[in-house]
Amino acid sequence: MSLYLANMAIMLKISQLDEEKVHLQRKLSQHKAERLSKNKSDENHDDDSNNSDNDSANSENMSAGRRRKKRRRKEEIERDFVCTFKDCGKSYGYEVFDNRSENSLNQHIKIKHPEHWEEVKDSKGQ
Repeated sequence: MSLYLANMAIMLKISQLDEEKVHLQRKLSQHKAERLSKNKSDENHDDDSNNSDNDSANSENMSAGRRRKKRRRKEEIERDFVCTFKDCGKSYGYEVFDNRSENSLNQHIKIKHPEHWEEVKDSKGQ
């Protein structure tokens, strides 16, 4: 008989936890919907704002609820660092005063064309 009572107690606890789970899922859905609508209203506000007012805020971190930095589209990137090996065609763009693209090209050559890496490394004096 005691096993029956223990089983009933466990079933009651499972039922309570299931109700709590449903309640928390509803709260989460509501929170996500509120956050989405807030983000959409912020985006609409950003579209109406002057770009000079947003330059410093756009570069801030999104995790603290700040605006995202405007990224350039693929077509807007000047790709001056091009892989010169046959049938590769990989290219990398750059920012002003930024050598990351050249480093990215070097990393590409090192990984994808390892047989040529030593000669490229020697020619660049690295």
